[in-house]
Amino acid sequence: MKKLLATLALFLVASAAAAAAWTITPVATGTGDSAVLPALAGRYLVGWCAGETAGTPAAATFKLFHGDANNDPRLMPVELLANESRCDWIPGGGIPIPDGLYLDRTAGETEITFYTDLRVALSP
Repeated sequence: MKKLLATLALFLVASAAAAAAWTITPVATGTGDSAVLPALAGRYLVGWCAGETAGTPAAATFKLFHGDANNDPRLMPVELLANESRCDWIPGGGIPIPDGLYLDRTAGETEITFYTDLRVALSP
């Protein structure tokens, strides 16, 4: 039982350390597109939170791309209803984005925060 508790404690400490290592990248309210994150080996997108923020509420859409432009590989489209806010976490530890992250706001106005993790490969 002591060994099980020690293993569980080690897992919880490692999980807390991993969560503490996340980088939080807010993107200002607006309608413009931007290269949100530059290329960086070992970076993973683990989640995002977004809200539709227009003065006159309307649906908002955006697309995320792996790279620095909207002609790079598309990761996901997102659609928010008028006045909607939502957070999504990416299962399995996230999506690798070593070539950066590009935000293409296609309709409406949004405020978005991205959560990333940096993982360094360990040598054997």
